Amino acid sequence: MQRLRAARCRLEHRLTAAVQEIGTLRQFELRVRILEADLARRDREIARLRSASEERAREAEPRAGIAPAVSPPT
Repeated sequence: MQRLRAARCRLEHRLTAAVQEIGTLRQFELRVRILEADLARRDREIARLRSASEERAREAEPRAGIAPAVSPPT
């Protein structure tokens, strides 16, 4: 009888540890999802900023076939 109680106690401890580990893993999974969403938002913002920067650079370039409004001094 004593041996059965000891075995049961060990199993309960193992079960408790397993449940705690599952809880920890679920917290990590949630944190991963949050970080992935943050990363996706950051990537979209970087792409938007690059696009806006490239657009401003294109607008600032002299157009082909159009002479500059002011000629540089010679």
